[in-house]
Amino acid sequence: NLTLSSNGSVTQTGNVSVDNVADITAANITLDNTTNNFTSLALNTSGANGDASIVDTGGLALGNVNLGAGNFTLDTTGGALTQAAGVALTSNVADISTGAGTVNLAGTANNFTTLNLSTTNTDASVVDTGGLALGTVNVGTGNFTLDTTGGALTQTGALTSNVADITTGAGTATLDNTANNFTSFNLSSTNTASVVDTGGLALGTVNLGAGNFTLNTTGGALTQTGALTSNV
Repeated sequence: NLTLSSNGSVTQTGNVSVDNVADITAANITLDNTTNNFTSLALNTSGANGDASIVDTGGLALGNVNLGAGNFTLDTTGGALTQAAGVALTSNVADISTGAGTVNLAGTANNFTTLNLSTTNTDASVVDTGGLALGTVNVGTGNFTLDTTGGALTQTGALTSNVADITTGAGTATLDNTANNFTSFNLSSTNTASVVDTGGLALGTVNLGAGNFTLNTTGGALTQTGALTSNV
């Protein structure tokens, strides 16, 4: 295990390899050596807006990552990115790239403001407790599952996936980027939803209760594999 606490910023000039848990606290954290290898990683920035940027070559289990209003950048290319349900990722922007590794961020207390996510045709599953702005989310032919229950779901970049499976609870969903491209779409909400898609689309189960559903798909046939429930 590695435990490191610094009142200033942490940077590096060589690689860091930790067989078990690396637990790091600092004002800002930049560990971007391309040969780093962590097994489990916990981070805390001591300042109100401390950022953390991490590169890892293997599969990685995230422990508690608390950056407050700071931004989190993670590039892990050697395996799956996982998270236990009892730990949390808290940040402003979460910018995550895993290459061919799957993503499972299942922490029920996760809270980030914006999410950018990239995988190479592998699945990603994300839980978030607050309102969320999706940036660029590209999982190629992988499936994307998102459960965000604390506020509105909006978008600043395109969503590309095979199946997009979205749950927003009482929050509205506005996925109106004109470059969105998903093959199949499932949506659960108790509020209104507006969706744009550029390709042919198979609607799975879409249940908005008494909410309204607006869909604009311009690139191919619209089909259905599940029920659509909405007001308008």
